[in-house]
Amino acid sequence: VASGTLSPGAAVRCSVNYARRRSVAPNHSMTHVLNAALRSVLGEGVEQRGSLCTDEKLRFDFSHKKAMTAKQLRKTEEYCRKVIDDAEPVTATVMPLDEAKAIEGVRAV
Repeated sequence: VASGTLSPGAAVRCSVNYARRRSVAPNHSMTHVLNAALRSVLGEGVEQRGSLCTDEKLRFDFSHKKAMTAKQLRKTEEYCRKVIDDAEPVTATVMPLDEAKAIEGVRAV
């Protein structure tokens, strides 16, 4: 809210800064890759606890029962680098949430 107050039922005007969104998108996509990499390396006990994506950096918060070993860190990095090297296209589809949750490999965080 730039000025004033916001209350239920109030009319609002929203806008998206598409130039900034395009510059943040790669880091946002990598949160999904890192989540998949951690689950692949560490197993189902990994839980994403949050993330921060800007045009300059990505922070990924997660919990796991114990600290990662050097070998696990290396495998996680290799997984992420392979995804980057493979340069798979990124797509988006608008669909109902229940339908999206039914897609194999999709996680609701």
